[in-house]
Amino acid sequence: MFQVMRRGGPDQQQTTTGAVPFPVSKSDDHTTPAVVNGLSISAGTKKANLAWEWISFLAQQPAGQRGPFNALSTGTVPALPSVAVAAGYWDSLDEDFAAALNYAIEHAYIDTYEGSGYDTFRAAVVDVMDNATPIETALADAQTEVEAAIEEEVAAAPTPVADLVVAEEEQQAVDAGAVIIDFGLGEGRGRFGEQSLGTLVDQFQAAHPDIVVEVDTPQGFRGQLGLADMAAEYDCFQASPSFDDESLVTIVNMEPFLTTDSTISKDDFFPSVLEQFTYQGQLWGLPGSATVPVMYYNKDLFDAAGLPYPSVDWTTSDFLELAVALTQGEDENKQYGYVPTSFGANDLVSFMDRLGADMLDESVDPPRLVFNSPSVVDAFRWYTSLATQYGVQPEMSEESGNFEGGRGQQALIREGLAAMWMESGGGGFGGPGGFTGFQGLGGTSNLNVGVVPLPAGTNSAQGSGFQSTDGYFISAQSEARQACWSWITFLTEQPNAVTGLPARESVAESEAYRQQVGAEQADAYLASVSGGSRASFFQRVSDEGNWLGFASFWLSDAYDRVVNGEMTVEESLAAAQESVDSYRDCVIAKDAFQDPQAMMECLSEAGANMRGGFRISIP
Repeated sequence: MFQVMRRGGPDQQQTTTGAVPFPVSKSDDHTTPAVVNGLSISAGTKKANLAWEWISFLAQQPAGQRGPFNALSTGTVPALPSVAVAAGYWDSLDEDFAAALNYAIEHAYIDTYEGSGYDTFRAAVVDVMDNATPIETALADAQTEVEAAIEEEVAAAPTPVADLVVAEEEQQAVDAGAVIIDFGLGEGRGRFGEQSLGTLVDQFQAAHPDIVVEVDTPQGFRGQLGLADMAAEYDCFQASPSFDDESLVTIVNMEPFLTTDSTISKDDFFPSVLEQFTYQGQLWGLPGSATVPVMYYNKDLFDAAGLPYPSVDWTTSDFLELAVALTQGEDENKQYGYVPTSFGANDLVSFMDRLGADMLDESVDPPRLVFNSPSVVDAFRWYTSLATQYGVQPEMSEESGNFEGGRGQQALIREGLAAMWMESGGGGFGGPGGFTGFQGLGGTSNLNVGVVPLPAGTNSAQGSGFQSTDGYFISAQSEARQACWSWITFLTEQPNAVTGLPARESVAESEAYRQQVGAEQADAYLASVSGGSRASFFQRVSDEGNWLGFASFWLSDAYDRVVNGEMTVEESLAAAQESVDSYRDCVIAKDAFQDPQAMMECLSEAGANMRGGFRISIP
C-alpha cells in the first residue's frame, strides 16, 4: 500500500479546493514524501506457504478498505498497479487529481516518519526557524547527534546469533512443557517501549521458565481494535476498558484469580482507575496505567515576579490570578501567563472537566454530547475568557496554525515567554517518564521547570484526575489463563512498564517510580488521581469509539467563533449543539459507528467543513 502525503481534510473533494503535486526543480527530483505499508513473513515460521497465500490475498485488495478513510481522501494507492485498475481506482478520481497523484508517485521518496533521525532533523528545522541558527550549524549538530544515536542502537541491538540462541532456548522450554502465551499490545501502544518490554519479558521468563511470552502488535492499518477483536487473537492483551455485552463474553472475569492470589488486592489500585475496569460489580481487567494531565510552570518567571509556586491543592481562581500577574510585556517579547498547545482542544476539554462540566449524556443509547447545559456554558465561558477578557494566552493565527508571530507553544516555552502550560503524561510501555514538554526542543532547554496537578474548579469541582487508562485482559478462549494471570500481574508490579502513572498505589508511591519520573512529577500525578471524582471526558468518549470523538469538532469550532468575536458563548454552543445532534442522528441512521467513510459523510452533512477545526485527540 502506497500512501502519498497531501494537505487537506477528508472532505477535500467536496469543496472548491484543488490538489497539485509537490514542486520539483528537475525532472528526476523526488520531492513528495510517501509512506509504504507492506506485509512480511517471519523467517521463523513453519507455515510460509500459507502465510504467502494470505498476504498475496491482502495485497490484491483495494487500499481504501484497509485505512480509516477511503483511498480518495488520503492519497492511498494500491502497491500493485493491476489492483488499482481492477478496482476502478483511477476511474473514480477527478481527472486533475488523478494527474496530480500520478505525478506525485513518479516523484516520490519513501519517508518512514519514524526513528531518532527524523526527530533530530525536525528539531534542527525548529532550531533554524525559531532561533535563527545557521542551517549549516544546525544540520552538522543534527548529523553528529543522529550518528551517535545510530551507534548506540547498533551496539544495543541483539545479533542474529543471539536471536537464534533465544529462539533455541524458547524451543527447549516448549519441548520441556512450557506454556506459550500470545500477548497483544493495543494499537498505538508500545511504539516507544518495545525494547523496555523486551527486557521485562526476559525478566519474567527468567523467574517463570515454564512460561514463554510472545509479544505482538496488530498492524496499524487495522485501526483501533476493540476488546472482542483483541480477545479473538491473543491469550491476553493490553487495551483500554470499553465494556458491553458483546465484549464481556470474550474476556475473563478477574474476580476468581483475585480470590486465590494473596499477592495482589483491589485495594492496591487507585479507586477511580479501578472503577474503569469494573462492570456490574465485577472486575474484568487489571488496570495498568493512567494518562494524567498536569500543569508545568517556569520557576524563574515566578521568582522574577515574586510570586509563590502553585501548590498541589490550588484552584482555577488561583490559576487565573497567577496567569494575569505573569502576563506582561509587548509584541515579540510579550510573556504569557498561560500557553496552550497550538491546537488547544485538549486544553479546553481538560479545564472544562476540572470545572465540573459534564458534556456526555450516557442516559441515552447511543450517548449524546451536551454542549448547552448550564455547567458546560459556565465552564466554556471561563475558559474562553482567558483569551477574550484577560488576554493571558497568545492569539491564534488561522493562516499559520501557530500563534500570532509564527511561534508555537514549544518555541515560547524555550524562549522563556510561557509561565504555565499543560502536558499529558503518556500511557503504555516505555522508558523514563518525566517532563514531556521538551520532546520537540532537541534536548537543548535548561529551563527551571516545576509541575503540579491541574487546578481544581470552583465549588470544589475536581472532575477527573486522569485523561485515559489502559490495562490488561485475558481472552475467554485462551487455554493459558493462569500463565496470562502471572504475566499481567507481573506487569502491574513494574514501575518501568508505563510512562504515565502506574495503576497500583504501591508502585506509584515506590522510590523506584519517584526516581524514574522525578519527585515533583510523581507528587503531581498522585495528587491528581487521588483528587479525581469521575472518569474523564476523554476516557468516556474513547470508550464509545471514534464516531463520538469526531463529533467533538464542533466544540473546538465554537471556541474559535467566540475568541474571534463571531458569536457569544451561548450562540456558539447552541449552534454546536444543533450540529452535533444532526451528526448523531446521521450516524444512527447510517449505522456508521464502525464505518469511517460513513462518519465522514455524516460530518459533511452536518456542516463540518473543517474550517480551522480538528478532532480532540484521545490519548
